[in-house]
Amino acid sequence: MHWRKANILIHRYLSYYFFGLTAVYAISGFAVNHIEDWNPNYIINKKSVEISQLKDSENISLSAWYYRSGIYYSTLVST
Repeated sequence: MHWRKANILIHRYLSYYFFGLTAVYAISGFAVNHIEDWNPNYIINKKSVEISQLKDSENISLSAWYYRSGIYYSTLVST
């Protein structure tokens, strides 16, 4: 094989490789910069709930139920 032909082949395949790397880098950069618009991992559902004031006896039993269920005050009150 002549050097000129080998040089052309090497240049062609290296060009394909680096073009592919550049395309993947551009697509991943676009995805990272626009992650708030497109999130493939999960869907966030927000729901607003209004809770009325409870009597003292109901409040104690409700807080005990929350504690047994693993729901703590920090998860109920958003900071």
